[in-house]
Amino acid sequence: MFRPNPPAACPFAKPRSAAAKRASKLHAEWRERFERVEFIEREHRAAVQAHREADDALTEALYQAERTGKEPANLAEVQQAARDAEATLNGPWHQRIEVAVRAVHDAEAAYQAHVVEHARELLAELREDAEQARAQLVEAADALGQAFDRWHEERHRVEAVVRYLPGVDSRDVPNLDTAGPVWSRLAQDAREVDAKRLHAPALNPAAFLALAGELPTEGPRF
Repeated sequence: MFRPNPPAACPFAKPRSAAAKRASKLHAEWRERFERVEFIEREHRAAVQAHREADDALTEALYQAERTGKEPANLAEVQQAARDAEATLNGPWHQRIEVAVRAVHDAEAAYQAHVVEHARELLAELREDAEQARAQLVEAADALGQAFDRWHEERHRVEAVVRYLPGVDSRDVPNLDTAGPVWSRLAQDAREVDAKRLHAPALNPAAFLALAGELPTEGPRF
């Protein structure tokens, strides 16, 4: 059985409806199952390392015994540690990992089935947040345009004074070009923002209405 990918971030971090709360719970269970796979894999790697170290220690103890003709005082302890490490390494690691991976797939399937069954309710809740995000972006774009207008207005006020001064002119007053091309493009783009063309990052209405029909239970849809 192939190793599962980690779950993506749950789209219902702050659920409001019963369906979203259930989706959040199922997603958390899915992540917990995945983390369980990672935990067992770490344990297995630790067992491999411990066996290697115990085997090296036993080899060194036997070498010293052979070289000196006397058994090290801790030989029995080293031998027992080697046996314990080997017993741990020979445990059902592959079976444990396979069972844990199967549990991950089951948890993912439960989450997916819930999302499919309650798609309209879940997407309706997400649309509320999407509309708020759109409104916030439109407001920020409008504020940005006003900020650029204010910047230019203040520059023109300075120029109105500078023009009467000897030895200086408007070139001595910073403009957006001197700040770099990004600022110039941003100022131009801010003036061309059309809020009506910006839609909320949600499923389009036609596709949403199509969800009235029965959805397949296989494969991600969102």
